[in-house]
Amino acid sequence: MIDENTPLDRALKTAGGPSKAATALNYRSTMVFTQWRNRGIPADKVIPLARLVGWEVTPHELSPALYPNPDDGLPDELRGAA
Repeated sequence: MIDENTPLDRALKTAGGPSKAATALNYRSTMVFTQWRNRGIPADKVIPLARLVGWEVTPHELSPALYPNPDDGLPDELRGAA
C-alpha cells in the first residue's frame, strides 16, 4: 500500500504505482515494492526513478546517503531549486 509517508512512496505514486515504475525502470514490481522498501533503492535506480517522476522526488530524498546534499544528482537546470 502506498501511503506517501516516504520519498519512495511519493515517487511510486507519482509514477502511477509500483507496477508502472517497475516497468519503466525494467524491474520486477515485487522488487520495487518490497525489496526497495526494506533494503533501499539500488544505487543505479535512484537517478532513473527521480527522472521518471520529473524530479518531483529528488535523489537526495530517495537516497540521502548517496546524495547527501539537496542538489546532488539533479540536472544542472534544477540545481538550486530543490
